[in-house]
Amino acid sequence: DIVMHNCIYGWRGADVTNILNFEKDYPDCKVIKLEENYRSKRNILNAANVVIKNNAYRKSKTLRTEQDAGSKIKIYRAFDDKAESDFVAKTISDLKYKENRKNDDFAILYRTNAQSRNIEEALLRENIPFKVVGSFYFYNRKEIKDLIAYLKECLSCFIYFDNDVRLPITIKYKTPHTLGKDRIAAVVGAYYLQPNRNILIIDAGTCITYELLEASGSYLGGNISPGMTTRFKALNDYTKKLPLVNEREEVPCWGTCTEDAIRAGVVNGIVFEMDGYIDKAKELYSDVLVFLTGGHSFYFESRLKNSIFADINLVLTGLNRILEYNVEN
Repeated sequence: DIVMHNCIYGWRGADVTNILNFEKDYPDCKVIKLEENYRSKRNILNAANVVIKNNAYRKSKTLRTEQDAGSKIKIYRAFDDKAESDFVAKTISDLKYKENRKNDDFAILYRTNAQSRNIEEALLRENIPFKVVGSFYFYNRKEIKDLIAYLKECLSCFIYFDNDVRLPITIKYKTPHTLGKDRIAAVVGAYYLQPNRNILIIDAGTCITYELLEASGSYLGGNISPGMTTRFKALNDYTKKLPLVNEREEVPCWGTCTEDAIRAGVVNGIVFEMDGYIDKAKELYSDVLVFLTGGHSFYFESRLKNSIFADINLVLTGLNRILEYNVEN
């Protein structure tokens, strides 16, 4: 008889003690360790050995290979799953541009099918064509299609917000399929509240987005920068000694200690950034209106030198307007 083991099936009820006690239960057994790896380079295996040796609850073995060392391992610590997917997509874009790589030079490996959605959407935002192998595109999966069909059947009015949904504005963005639905909804909400006006929409959340809408209802596009919490987290993640701080109501112009220096640098930097974009928009449209929305909208409302409308529910207003518009039309 042959017994093999693989630790990944613990979540299905597999018990590793069956392996750990196997030689005790069957003292005459012969143990053969399959330690040579034919797939990976030496750097990968060395890293795997160093990591797994910290797990004392296992049968010991040391992976080895006859292959060369290979490229050095690079580690990226993402803020969340979306940041992770954005990093992957942006890295591919950078390598294509800097090293003249082709799309088929890249493959993305992920552990579970649930991860594919964020990766797919990140690649779409970077305008990178892709093919999902061994699974279905997220929105083509049977359970997703079944859920959408169920909602359409049960609800008197159900709008699936995809790239084909009708909008009360005109999208002039060069890659509309990469636009986040929240960005579109915020623009629609602003246009609904202030129709026939030139508008700058600032959404202060995990990212800060700046959207420009003409009085004709044409959405021209916008810019994206890191949000306040993201900046605080990045300074802590990507430096060795800077602490992680949070926003406070009172922020000095100049920091007299490290925490205040970080807080003043991030908060004042965002204020200067927002006011700078507002001033730039006024150069284009002297009568431009400014909407400020997002989770940190009220935090920055009183700090800006320019006059703005703060509306934390702008995205919800836009989503409701898109629903009404599709019912009307």
